[in-house]
Amino acid sequence: MANNLGKNINLGSVDNVIDLNELTRVATEKGMTVGSVSLWAVVTANDSVGLIIDNLKAGDEVIIESANGVASFKETSMKSVKSLITVLGAVSTLGADILSEGELAPFNSEFEKGFDAIKAAVPDKIVHAVRDAWGEDPGTGDYAKHEGGLIVCMPAAHGALYASSENYLASGAKKHGRKKEYFSKNIIEKESFFPCNCAGGVLQQKTSFDGPINILAFDSKFKDNAGFYEFKATIRLAR
Repeated sequence: MANNLGKNINLGSVDNVIDLNELTRVATEKGMTVGSVSLWAVVTANDSVGLIIDNLKAGDEVIIESANGVASFKETSMKSVKSLITVLGAVSTLGADILSEGELAPFNSEFEKGFDAIKAAVPDKIVHAVRDAWGEDPGTGDYAKHEGGLIVCMPAAHGALYASSENYLASGAKKHGRKKEYFSKNIIEKESFFPCNCAGGVLQQKTSFDGPINILAFDSKFKDNAGFYEFKATIRLAR
């Protein structure tokens, strides 16, 4: 079931999709306008669909606040488990909470159950082509250019961007991190980005187009991947 919010909708539903129109509808019913939304998400490394945040409008901004976890992108596999996303909170343009703790409690409880299922599916050892959420190999300190880590595909991308030659990072990223200066022309034209916690790295992006964001692990072959990335994101609405 999809993540829906409202008086007559089950707040305990959890899926890989968040519909911002549902949240703005709830806010309107309460006489409020959404200013920002906090999201909690888990991307599984073997999920080629990843997460969808639907119905952004031009001027809205996505911010990756924090990210954790490691995943393997070679010679390791795990049971296929769908990525998950849920709403942590929403604030009006005047700073008031749109959703109460009571409304969010069952929603987040279901998310925890789904997250437990993901953790149970991960093998005991993550050892081959290991990358953290920023694309870094924890063992060597090098950053991968062709796979691993998170990729945020903005509405201009019209869907998920996978690891192909037109999306690979330039060679300088290996030692200096996944900074914008190493993004391919295609990634930049599609307003998309690889979250990077290095000095000068990109952690946020505004959209010039209406539509969905796709967030997933950067790869082209997902069947031999294992592990997950957990992250918190904020969407600032400009409407």
